[in-house]
Amino acid sequence: MEFWNTDPVLLRDFANRVKQVYDYQAWIDFKRGRVEVRRGAVVQDSLRYGPYGSRKWTIPREIMDGDPDIKREWIRCFGDAEGHVSKSKNEIVVKSVNLLGLMKLGQMLSGFGIFSRINGQYEGAYVLGVSRMLDVKKYAETINFLD
Repeated sequence: MEFWNTDPVLLRDFANRVKQVYDYQAWIDFKRGRVEVRRGAVVQDSLRYGPYGSRKWTIPREIMDGDPDIKREWIRCFGDAEGHVSKSKNEIVVKSVNLLGLMKLGQMLSGFGIFSRINGQYEGAYVLGVSRMLDVKKYAETINFLD
């Protein structure tokens, strides 16, 4: 199993979480921007939460039905990995080819009182945006980002 990202902070964060949950030290390749998990038991456990892949991922039922802290942490991690803050538009943007996944993310944001909208397809991807200043501030205060 691999996690790909160009941000070394996110690579370390992912590897640290694997260590914390599974007591397994994942291998970080900073040059290529990935974390590799080779232990079969870790991969098998991860797969029981749902399908993976750009077009197939979903938010696990345990998260959707979980308490607000679980939801908040999932959104933060996903947003850190897949989103960014557009300074020119003053909005939070998350892109994905998976419309259904973004719709579920929008539902979870709505549960925190954060309005979002989905636009697209642009170059094969949909765009979930949090653009009203009130909602951007609420996202920053409620969800936040990895430091």
